[in-house]
Amino acid sequence: MPISIEKTFAEFFPDENIRPFAYLLMQKLQEGHICVAIEENEVKTPVGIASPDVLKKVNKTMLSENNEPAPFVLSNGLLYLQRYYRYETDIIEILRNRISSAKKNEKQYAEKLIAQRDFIQEFLSANNKTESLSTDEKIDWQLIGVLRSLMNDFSIITGGPGTGKTTTLAKFLRLLYTIDDSCKVAIAAPTGKASMRMMESLLQRAQTEKFPESVINKIQALKPHTLHRLLGYIPNSIYFKHHADNPLPRSEEHTSELQSRVDISY
Repeated sequence: MPISIEKTFAEFFPDENIRPFAYLLMQKLQEGHICVAIEENEVKTPVGIASPDVLKKVNKTMLSENNEPAPFVLSNGLLYLQRYYRYETDIIEILRNRISSAKKNEKQYAEKLIAQRDFIQEFLSANNKTESLSTDEKIDWQLIGVLRSLMNDFSIITGGPGTGKTTTLAKFLRLLYTIDDSCKVAIAAPTGKASMRMMESLLQRAQTEKFPESVINKIQALKPHTLHRLLGYIPNSIYFKHHADNPLPRSEEHTSELQSRVDISY
């Protein structure tokens, strides 16, 4: 009979009241999630019943609701392991700081883009035949995505297959290199296959859109990485060479006009 990882994990804890929640949480972790929602209804597990009433009986040394040290954290109806809760809250704080930092430099970024107005209108317009389009249809959302990304220190470009993510990214790189041809760009994806596919798509798009040879050469020179390799994974550990105190290297001069380093991941 196969060993149940969820059951083994749950039974590790001496407090029987936390076990059903530990079981459900491990299930979620196996599925790629970092927390489990506490249901109003009872949920039966092999190690007991999970319900809000049972959760109230958990020893306070096991469960924290106010950032006190404990193996489990309950926040906004979601149960986490302490480690993953810290990961999530740390990332949120970093993103908030980046967004706040970008707002302080928004005027400077805007001035750099306004200086490239003619270039933007001539080379980055997605649709030149707009006579038959409605006002809403005339909006070049790809271009807006490019400009907003260049004005922010953190951006997410998302969408299903064929919605133009790669085209938007290619346009982003073209404008970025036009504004600052010394910037450092890192291309990364979760797997090596995905990173290679991304590079192939970017290069194909740059050639199809007839980018200048200088820009195509810069894109061609980019080296795709896995996220683990980019960050310098240290084997047999949970650590990386690059972290908050040792970030990825920026441009040689550390004085890029817009962004000294752009990290792109799929």
